[in-house]
Amino acid sequence: MSVSGFESLSEGLRRVIVSYGYKEATEVQRRAIPLIVKGKNVFVVAPTGSGKTEAVFFPLIDLVLRFGGEGIKALYVTPMRALNRDILRRMMDIALSSGLKIAVRHGDTRQAERKEQIESPPDILITTPEMLQAMLVAKNVRPLLRWVRVVVVDEFHELFSSKRGAQLAVALERLVDVTEHDFQRIGLSATIGDLEGSARMLFGVGRDFVVINVDVPRGIDVVIDYVGGEEDVAKEIVKLSHDKSSIILFTNTRQMAEHMTFQISNADPSLQVLVHHGSLDRTVRERVEKMLREGKLKFVVSTSSLELGIDIGSVDYVIQFGSPRDPTRLLQRIGRSMHRFGETAKGMIMVTNVDEVFEAISIFDFAKRGSLASLPIYKEPLDVLAHQLVGYILERGGASLHDFLKMIRRSWPYKDLSAEKLVEVSEFLEKIGKIRLYINDELKARSRSSLTISYYYENLSTIPETKFYNAIDAVSNRRIGMLDEEYTRSALNENALIILAGRVWRVVDIDPENERILLEPVEEIGDAPIWFGETIPVPREVAELSAELRRKVIEYKISLSELGYPLSERAAKIISQLLDEYVKKNYPIPDSNLIVIEQVGNVCILHSSFGTRINRAIAMIVRGILNKEAFLKSQYVVDSMKILFYSKALITAEVIKN
Repeated sequence: MSVSGFESLSEGLRRVIVSYGYKEATEVQRRAIPLIVKGKNVFVVAPTGSGKTEAVFFPLIDLVLRFGGEGIKALYVTPMRALNRDILRRMMDIALSSGLKIAVRHGDTRQAERKEQIESPPDILITTPEMLQAMLVAKNVRPLLRWVRVVVVDEFHELFSSKRGAQLAVALERLVDVTEHDFQRIGLSATIGDLEGSARMLFGVGRDFVVINVDVPRGIDVVIDYVGGEEDVAKEIVKLSHDKSSIILFTNTRQMAEHMTFQISNADPSLQVLVHHGSLDRTVRERVEKMLREGKLKFVVSTSSLELGIDIGSVDYVIQFGSPRDPTRLLQRIGRSMHRFGETAKGMIMVTNVDEVFEAISIFDFAKRGSLASLPIYKEPLDVLAHQLVGYILERGGASLHDFLKMIRRSWPYKDLSAEKLVEVSEFLEKIGKIRLYINDELKARSRSSLTISYYYENLSTIPETKFYNAIDAVSNRRIGMLDEEYTRSALNENALIILAGRVWRVVDIDPENERILLEPVEEIGDAPIWFGETIPVPREVAELSAELRRKVIEYKISLSELGYPLSERAAKIISQLLDEYVKKNYPIPDSNLIVIEQVGNVCILHSSFGTRINRAIAMIVRGILNKEAFLKSQYVVDSMKILFYSKALITAEVIKN
C-alpha cells in the first residue's frame, strides 16, 4: 500500500484515503499534515489545485478519531454556504468510512437537520462565521461546543480584511471560554498579500503558529481584450465557446451575471447557459454545481459564488467580464480553469472601456509577479465591539466589563482596546436600550431580555444588511431566488419584466406583507434586477500602477505589448488611438502625484488615482463641503481612478478646486 507523504496519519485512515484514490501526497500535504497531527497551530497558504483542503481535512479526521468521546470535536468554518456543501460532499464519505459523523449548519440548513444535530451531535460540524455567532448564544447548541478541540477556517483571504474577519477573531476567543481550554487553530488561504497580518487575525495574541506557504508557480495564460459593448461581448463569447468544452464567465455583480446570461442565450439559443449567484435559491445553485461537476453544462455565468474552492470538475476556460478589481480575485477566478495541480490556467479579461484596460493590465502585473496588494485589517471596529459585548452578556446573563476586556484583548483587532473606549460603547448601548449597566464592586452589564436578544440576532452578519423579497414561480410555487426590497418597492410593479435565473419573468403580484413577489415565465425581453452593495474595491496599489502605466505609454510612446502585457490586437489598437488623442490635445496626465479636474456639462470629474476606498473617502468629504458651504445638493459616483460629482446646479472645476 503506497501512501507516500501520509505516514503521519493513522494506519486505518491511510487505508481509507488510498481506497479513495489518494496514492501520494502533494507538497502542501507533505508539509502540513505532520504539523497538524502534532497539534500545531498552522496557517496553510497554497494555490488552487494544490490539495490544501485534503492537507487539512485528512489530519483533522485523524485528530478527531484520536479524541474519541461524544459531542462536536471540530468546527470547519467557511465564508460561503456553497463551499460548506462542497466540503461536506467531498469529505463525507471519507469521514464516514473512518467511523466519524460530519454535518453542515448554516442559513439554508433545515430545522429538522438542526434538531438532529442537537440530539445526535456530529464529530465535525461545517459552518459559517455568522452561524458560529448564533451557536455561541443558543442555549441548546452552546453546550455542544464545549468539546471542540480544533477549529479550521477556510478561504481566510475572504475574511481577514473585513469586519467579518474582526467578528470571527473575537468569536474564536469567546469559544475559548466555552471550551475552557485553548483549541488548535488551522487556517487555509489562497495566495494572499499579507501573510503575517492575516495569520495574526486568525491566531490572536500570544499564540505560536507555523505558516506554510507553498508558492508553487502555476502557469497563467491570460489575454486582455477590448470589446465595444455588451451585445458585442455576447457575440464574442459565443465565438470563443465553439472550441471549448466548458466555460465560466465571471462578472462583478449579480445584475451583470443575469444580464449577460440573457444576452449570451439570445446570441446563441442553442447554447445552454445557466447562472449562479448568491441570490438564487439553493436548489438552483446546487443544480448548476452538480451539472458542472458531471460535465453536463458547457457555459455558466457566475459572480464570486463559484470563485472559491468548490469542486466544479473540469473547466477549460474562464472569461472575466470587466476588471477583476484585485490580483487575488484574478488568480482565484482564472484558477478555476484547468483545475488540476501543475496545469496552466487559461482565460481572458474582457473589458469595455480604456480605464479598465489599464486596470486589468496592472492587476495581471501584480498577479504574475506574485506581488499581491496588501489589504488593511480592521482595527477596533466599534459596531463589531458592541455586538460582541451583547453576545458576551447573553452567554452569561450578565458580565463584568473587566472580564470582557480581558477576553477581547486576546483577539488581534482589539489587542490595544482601551477600557475608556469599551465604557463609551457600553454607555451607548445602554442609551439605545440594548443593555443595562450597574456597579457592583466593578462596572457590569446585563441583558434587557428581548431587546438584547433581538439586537444580537439582527446583527449576526457584518455584511451590510439588505432586506429581500422571495421571488416565487407562480406556476410551480417554487422559490427562484431573492430580490432586494428597495429595488422591488421602487422599481417594480405588476406586469414588469425581469431577468432571474437566466430567463425572463413577468411580475404577477407583489406582496409586501409576506415579502414575496409572484412571477410567471414569459418569452419576452426584460431587465436584470439590481442588488445593492456589490462593489468590489480596487486597492490603491493597483490604481497607482494603472496611472503610472498610462503616463509611461503617453510620455515615452511605449506600447503596452512591447512591455510584455498580453493585449489582444484590438485592445492594443484602441489604446494606441486613445493615447494619440491625449498627445494631440495636450491633456494633463493624472497619476498618484497629480489630480486633474475636468468639467463636462454639469458633471465635474476628479481624476484621482488612489483606489476605491480612498476615492470614496475623498468623495464623501468633498460632497459634504459642497452641500454645506456651496449650497449644492450634489451626488457622486466613484471608481478607482476618478470621482464624478453631479448636481442639478452647475458644479464648476473652480468650486471643486477651492
